[in-house]
Amino acid sequence: MNQEKHLLKVNNLVKYFDGLYGSKVQVLDNINFSIEENNKQGTINSILAPFGAGKSTLLKIISGVTAEYKGEILCKDKNISDIKSTDIILIPEEPSSFPWLNVNDNILFAEKIQNKKINEDEIKKFIKLVGLTGYENHFPHKSSFGFRFRISLARAIACNPKLILIDDSFKKMKIDIRNEMNLLIKEISKELNMNFLLATTNIKEAISISEKIFLMEGKPGKIVKEINVPAQSTETKDTKNNIYESIRNEIENYFKSINKLDVINFSI
Repeated sequence: MNQEKHLLKVNNLVKYFDGLYGSKVQVLDNINFSIEENNKQGTINSILAPFGAGKSTLLKIISGVTAEYKGEILCKDKNISDIKSTDIILIPEEPSSFPWLNVNDNILFAEKIQNKKINEDEIKKFIKLVGLTGYENHFPHKSSFGFRFRISLARAIACNPKLILIDDSFKKMKIDIRNEMNLLIKEISKELNMNFLLATTNIKEAISISEKIFLMEGKPGKIVKEINVPAQSTETKDTKNNIYESIRNEIENYFKSINKLDVINFSI
């Protein structure tokens, strides 16, 4: 892996929210982690954390949605204040789609986001990549989370970002749909050399999709451990293989040591 430049580097990130009676509540405490750039292929990494640990706040800061914080965030060695707004795209917990626009026009909204035309062949390619061919004229206002996630993903891809952030968007989906989304992310990362950073509460999901897992504890949120995931454990569907079990045990033992085991999702 090329380590001359970081895809993402977060240094000493601290975030406070305003509390009652003028008090300050610390949400993030001295967050430090980095993701190396790979010029040959896309990367997929995960932040695994209990509910309420601050991972959504962290992703909002990295994406530029939340601007007030202390610390430094670099994307390909440039401060995020100096990069294009479309270089880092956030897909929120509830994927967004405009109910008054059909699938095709929802994805074409990327033109307004990046102020750049997208040709028809590219749109067709993105629609095919996310599995929505045949639904171009469908209005998604009553569609499932999975359907709307596919729209959000296609719109994000259409912006040609350096990094796509996904904020636990799969947790309300049924297990089979969630597994489909995980596979879809892998396929798109490979096909387009696209980079992803997911926030999740699900151990199985983190192990099955990631090259590296950042463990995060909360109140206040901090990155406490990094775990590299060998390729074998992400390529097999068998969650009983030795590599998977070893990584899962390492994660379980850590959260058990800080009495947070009961707030991590073990569902498969």
